[in-house]
Amino acid sequence: MTDYINGFLLNKKPEDLANVSTIDDIKAQYLDEIPNIDSYAGSSVTINNVLRAFKGLQEYHMNNQ
Repeated sequence: MTDYINGFLLNKKPEDLANVSTIDDIKAQYLDEIPNIDSYAGSSVTINNVLRAFKGLQEYHMNNQ
């Protein structure tokens, strides 16, 4: 279930995710783009972990260019 959101986030640019750090941020910002977004609420821990890892990876790449 979280695979869809994880893939969705991986296709975003770093600047697109600048203000996104929780599942609630994803809901607020991408409500129209993710079908049945409320069904992902139970998976918020996994999604938050992916977001943290993804943002860390983005920062690493930006700092090491």
